[in-house]
Amino acid sequence: MTEWLYRHRVLSALAVVWAMGLVTYATLRVFGVVTEVNGAVATAYSALLGIPAAAFGLWKWRNGGER
Repeated sequence: MTEWLYRHRVLSALAVVWAMGLVTYATLRVFGVVTEVNGAVATAYSALLGIPAAAFGLWKWRNGGER
């Protein structure tokens, strides 16, 4: 798996872009109608916020870690 990621550099960058787009879309949907936000929506939204962090971690790992 790691060798495949090293050969396909664009994948890690696309993962970050996809994650940020997904979170942006979800934020617009959740806060577009604030009266419909309940516990289940808040839980799902908070879980969704972990995706960009994971994608950015993948990107940093792919590009050599701390710089």
